[in-house]
Amino acid sequence: MSKSKKRAAAGDTVGEGVFQHRALGEPLPSFRYHPDPLATGALVAEEIDCVVCDLRRPYRYAQTMYAFDEVEPLCPWCIADGSAAERHDGCFTDSAAPGLRAKPEGFAEVVYRTPGYAGWQQEDWLAHCGECCAYLGPVGWKEIEPLQKQLADDLARIAAETRTEVDPIYRHFHRDGNPTGYLFRCLRCDGYRLHWDGT
Repeated sequence: MSKSKKRAAAGDTVGEGVFQHRALGEPLPSFRYHPDPLATGALVAEEIDCVVCDLRRPYRYAQTMYAFDEVEPLCPWCIADGSAAERHDGCFTDSAAPGLRAKPEGFAEVVYRTPGYAGWQQEDWLAHCGECCAYLGPVGWKEIEPLQKQLADDLARIAAETRTEVDPIYRHFHRDGNPTGYLFRCLRCDGYRLHWDGT
């Protein structure tokens, strides 16, 4: 079956040579572990023909899918239902990331059905209370400072890892610069966790 026939069967209409699909009016799928992918930049508003479902979609995945093939443009619906990861034998977050090694609850959903995020060198996905945390986005010291008490353990760990106890590196984090903090929230206790990355 040709692309045009497949699209027509799926509900497309053709107007002036441009395919218009009912999916353009569909709400974004929800992601338990990445609640606002538009705000974090993982998704962008852009009409595409998704390479997985072959439908016209109003949003594009703006990060990298880990797969042998180049999988783009890709829509969030094919991330959410697992079809992109299954068809291309890929994932959106490294399953060997330190925060996921214990395979906490939500492991498969984060790795195969949740938009990832881009770090400078190596992303991680943190967990707490036995479950993967929700990713809230990149942060700098301005955003971290009000959460110091809740992030005390992670801040102490980061300072120790980088040997910056005197002038902690996290005070130099920039939301849009290098190095950067990445904020997570526990879905069970509502506590915050922090990962960082830089060059």
